[in-house]
Amino acid sequence: MRIGCAPRPVGTQVDDETADHAETADDAETERGASFIIVLVCLTAIVGLGGLAIESGRLWSERRALVTATDAGASAAAAVYGAGGDGCTEARVYVELNAPQNTSFTCDVTLAGNRRSGVVEVHSSTTVNYGLGQILGLESGVSTSSTAAMWGRQIYRGIRPFAFCADGNPDLQAWLSNPVDEVVVVITLDASTNVDSCTARGGRNPGNWGLLDFDGGANSTGAVGNWIESGYDGDLFTSSSTTPCSVDPVGCIDGNPGVLSSSLQSELETLSNLGTVPFIIYRGVEGQGANLTFRAVGVAPGELIDFQVRGAQASRSLTIRFEPGFVSDNWDADAKRVCGQVLADCIGLSP
Repeated sequence: MRIGCAPRPVGTQVDDETADHAETADDAETERGASFIIVLVCLTAIVGLGGLAIESGRLWSERRALVTATDAGASAAAAVYGAGGDGCTEARVYVELNAPQNTSFTCDVTLAGNRRSGVVEVHSSTTVNYGLGQILGLESGVSTSSTAAMWGRQIYRGIRPFAFCADGNPDLQAWLSNPVDEVVVVITLDASTNVDSCTARGGRNPGNWGLLDFDGGANSTGAVGNWIESGYDGDLFTSSSTTPCSVDPVGCIDGNPGVLSSSLQSELETLSNLGTVPFIIYRGVEGQGANLTFRAVGVAPGELIDFQVRGAQASRSLTIRFEPGFVSDNWDADAKRVCGQVLADCIGLSP
């Protein structure tokens, strides 16, 4: 009999080294399983990211086509609206030609001045259904493009209430023929002078210049003074139209023959310190007196550098330094006409 030690049952003796080997085998199997899962996840992520890159490339390609399509559509629409047609119908044709895969199309138009001016905006989009992108749970993407185009006349703000006839002063007339340099022009405020072309359209405008009435009121000294200092805060257009202002009011601005008094001395001093401001250039008037209407053909940037509003009317004057940048619908001083920005033809201003 063995004292202090019970006999072990047969088959229950375990070698320590054999047990260690068993545990190591189990751990290796577990690690192999974990590594497989990690590799699988990484491969999925790599394939998904690669798919995302491919789908992004498809979206970019579709957007390039859409940009070309909306650019072409907006340009075509503006040209057609400028000719009096339905520009949005034309825009759709150009979008379909350049991006036949588009899934949406809209065309918005903002008209001004009896349809002679405006802005057209063309919008289009394409839905791209993803293939590889679905690995990351992405079903589809959308490419969009929008393009705006303007036709007709430019819009001007901050205009001062003076209108000068394009043919009323030899120095101004010469500058308008090639407005690339600055020129100093002394405009005499003498109502006894008159140039026939300045009174085209049947109106009477002694002095070849005038004061503009932006709000259709009585052109009070207070209102004129405010416009001299601050400019007109509304929208103004220029126009080459030969149609009476009652039919086509674009570019027609109310006013009266210019008479400047010493009561505007302070406002003119303020203006002379402001630097360059916009002035209206006209050619042709309708009506006379308080019912005078000027047909504005362009806007000239100028700086009031001197003035005389005292003494005899014939001695009163404004001295303005006109700077490069006369803006109109392509002024042609020799032919005395204005050419449209969109249409190829030019409409002459009949004297």
